[in-house]
Amino acid sequence: MIMKEYMMYDPSHPGEILREDYMEPLNIDVTSMAEKVMISRKQLSLILNEKAGISPLMSLKLAKVFGTSPEFFLRLQQQYDLAKARTEFEKIEKDLPVLYHEENPA
Repeated sequence: MIMKEYMMYDPSHPGEILREDYMEPLNIDVTSMAEKVMISRKQLSLILNEKAGISPLMSLKLAKVFGTSPEFFLRLQQQYDLAKARTEFEKIEKDLPVLYHEENPA
């Protein structure tokens, strides 16, 4: 099976990392943080409560505010999304056809 080639793990949602590793140590509340990154309090709450992801624009804002790279936040989101997708993929993997042979992959 193709999926077994990948390391399986359960990465944290980027909102959890933002909340616990960046906002809490600095004692920044949701309202203040939302103002700093110029988004609504509701939108930030969705990210922090793991109901929404971090967009490329948001990653640029977070990188500026926290002195990181936008790629850092995008990688966190990508790792989280891929782990969720793998869970869903495992449910249908056996029903997908294989259209190449091992000795001659496309």
